[in-house]
Amino acid sequence: MKKRMLAAILAAGAVVLSAAGCSVRNQTENTDDALKGMEENPAVTEVNTAFLPTEGTYENEEEKREFMRNKQIPEDFSAAYREFCCLTGSEFLKAEEKNAIYSPLSLYYCLALAAEGAAGETREEILSLLRYEDMEALTKDCKEAYEFFYRGEPGKVLKKEAGGEPHSRDVYRLELFQSVWADDGLTLKDSFKETAVSDYYSDIFRVDFADDATYEAMEDWVELRTRGIIRPEIQPSDDIEAAILGTVYFYDEWTDVFRELETKPDTFTKSDGSQVTCDFMNRTMGSHGFRRGENYTSSQLALKNGSVEFILPDPGVDVHTFLESPEVLNDVLFGTGESTVGEVVWKVPKFSYGSELSLKEPLLRLGMKKAFDDADFTNMASDPLFISSIRQQCHVGIDENGVEAAAYTEIMYAGAALPQGRAEMILDRPFLYVIKNRGEILFIGICEDPTV
Repeated sequence: MKKRMLAAILAAGAVVLSAAGCSVRNQTENTDDALKGMEENPAVTEVNTAFLPTEGTYENEEEKREFMRNKQIPEDFSAAYREFCCLTGSEFLKAEEKNAIYSPLSLYYCLALAAEGAAGETREEILSLLRYEDMEALTKDCKEAYEFFYRGEPGKVLKKEAGGEPHSRDVYRLELFQSVWADDGLTLKDSFKETAVSDYYSDIFRVDFADDATYEAMEDWVELRTRGIIRPEIQPSDDIEAAILGTVYFYDEWTDVFRELETKPDTFTKSDGSQVTCDFMNRTMGSHGFRRGENYTSSQLALKNGSVEFILPDPGVDVHTFLESPEVLNDVLFGTGESTVGEVVWKVPKFSYGSELSLKEPLLRLGMKKAFDDADFTNMASDPLFISSIRQQCHVGIDENGVEAAAYTEIMYAGAALPQGRAEMILDRPFLYVIKNRGEILFIGICEDPTV
């Protein structure tokens, strides 16, 4: 029997980190209405939308804060996910000679849902990559982690405390969405559909993949779930039988903003020694944490619910040195260097760029082989399916107001030492950066040229 492609696993992510006072990116139409509107697409024959986690109603801000403090990510998930970040981050980015950005969270949830549909060695290899031994444990932890990460509409506070800022964190969003798309001729197993809906909060669509309107509907879904930041181009194929789409949307505010009046043009030196001129944001922080490691200095700029960490190589050190192996990247991200509090001088280039990563070959090198050839996805459907390609597209932008980043993953089935207590984060040469939410990595990126 001819094997057919489990068409696509698409993971799109959007991050908006902005100055206080900015509002969450508005959607052009109500989400529920937009999803229901997809039923009007002639290629979409059925739509079942997931019920997403919702926050409750709080008596006051303290009750709300206590609820947020008690939300914990499963320890096993956190450990596995961090190892996955370093393993894949190193493999995907170490050979990238230009600007690049990667979303491990986006890929992790897509692969986890793919593992739900896999069986035998195909599942074992995906589980190994995700750093789990047991599918049931991964399912449980992914659900709990989802509920930790997910932040849609904020919960209501009945009583506003005097002098408080009950809405100071309400702009924060971290919206994680999944969807499964199946051709009319493919019967998804009930157990897979139930898990996708109940544990991954997935929408389920039944479509006609022979109709180009299906791909338009998929693009619409990604654009909708990323609040208009990403609209991918999904190429039609005669062999496509199913697709898993995933999106991540993140919005937060800087704790301290850069003053626009302090932004000045200066020189950025690229890896090849050539120079470009760009605008740099400037700030000096009198008492701020930083870390000195082997051949680098790192420090974070705080968000109300996370941070952006910048890793600046010492002069003459290639930024790719920190991506040579998962072990080296782990040391840089989670730290063996000496932590200090002191004056930190910031000089951060404004930049906006996109990148695309082809992930099939790196994943093969990491041991995920069966899914691309001799695959077994019989826990998803009885028909023979395999993955043909995996890619991820991302976009990131940084200015005085904050950071905006987006990721789109497609898995196709067929000088002199500074004095102690002071650091200069003068980002005028290629550097590594990490966007985090409550300590967990959302995006890893390299800035080679802020003007591209």
